[in-house]
Amino acid sequence: PLVPIFHKSIFSKRNKNVMVVNIGGISNFTFINEKKILASDIGPGNVLLDRFCNVYFNKLFDKNGKISSSGNVLPELIEEWSKKKFLNVPLPKSFDNYEFKLKDFLKSNSFSKKDLLRTLTYFSAFIIKRTESVLPYSVDNWIICGGGSKNLTLLSDLRKMVKKGKIFTSEKFGFDSSFIESQ
Repeated sequence: PLVPIFHKSIFSKRNKNVMVVNIGGISNFTFINEKKILASDIGPGNVLLDRFCNVYFNKLFDKNGKISSSGNVLPELIEEWSKKKFLNVPLPKSFDNYEFKLKDFLKSNSFSKKDLLRTLTYFSAFIIKRTESVLPYSVDNWIICGGGSKNLTLLSDLRKMVKKGKIFTSEKFGFDSSFIESQ
């Protein structure tokens, strides 16, 4: 895989632990410091959000996180989804969009659609943040790219979860977040 080497060439900072997170259909990361490069898929990024928006709101995606921002996080679903097997697969791991189906996450229709979308958005941020706990280092700088970097609700959730370290989008470093992976 060449992407981690590319990430190191454009984002590495001396004496800093940097986590580059691409939030596409599947979220993935590259962790970089002076000693190591680690890279892996994380789990669903936008795949569930986009499918949900398509099915329930007749939209391709939640532009800027606007729809999800009007919902509430359902803690009972976060607790349930936190037990998903894919979260316990050791690094490195690889996923495909087709491995994550809405029906596996949404077994009940008793919640409001906006609350479900809000909870799916929060869960994407939650599993990204959770990745730090399996790394041998803490993260100083988080650099977010991919389509999910445009979801302001997801970024807000991630910023609230990250207690140590700073979060930036790749634009801060002069790189369009929509094209980091393709570059």
